[in-house]
Amino acid sequence: MIRQADGEYSETTSECDGTDASILQHHQCYIRMQVLRDAPYSLDLNTVVEIYVVATNAKGTSDPSEVNTEGGIVQNVPQVQLTLERGELTDATKVQLVWNLLPEGNDQGFAALTQYRILWEVAQVFVQRTVISDPQ
Repeated sequence: MIRQADGEYSETTSECDGTDASILQHHQCYIRMQVLRDAPYSLDLNTVVEIYVVATNAKGTSDPSEVNTEGGIVQNVPQVQLTLERGELTDATKVQLVWNLLPEGNDQGFAALTQYRILWEVAQVFVQRTVISDPQ
């Protein structure tokens, strides 16, 4: 059971169905961060995810475990687009790209950045050629 923003607890069988044979065997499941951000949980970024577990068999359901208050932190993808600039060292043989670091916290999605990827498109380039003919 996961604590929602309103303080109530509910479960997510779409993400962690405790009747699934693999979950029963391995005693673990994964819940996507977006599920925690969306209703009914509606958890804010940088919120500790509070979870408890109950076990059920043919005789009934156990008392809940203690709430895990040291669980994961709700995180997200970086929220701010970087401003890319052409660096001073750009010349005919290379392009230098320069950007500012994202501030920690919400801008980084409350998760340490692990990489920057540089993506580009190759635009059609029209090359003008001059043909010199021999006027004989």
